[in-house]
Amino acid sequence: MKGLNLKAFIWALFANGAAGSFTVDLLLPSFIFWLFMIHQFKESNRPKPYIIVALNLNLGLCCAMPAYFYTRDKYQ
Repeated sequence: MKGLNLKAFIWALFANGAAGSFTVDLLLPSFIFWLFMIHQFKESNRPKPYIIVALNLNLGLCCAMPAYFYTRDKYQ
């Protein structure tokens, strides 16, 4: 079968307890960070979160969070 099977991918993310906890450990902090960035963006003149979200999806939170704080401090 060619292409992306989204149902199988999501099932594999939560296939067992270890995989499920690892998935939640990665997704929950990223989602909270996205909410924080969007809130900060709406509140004042902060950098647009689109590039940082793309960075988070491609490289991870350990790269996206420092990049966000660096750009945020640069705007002040």
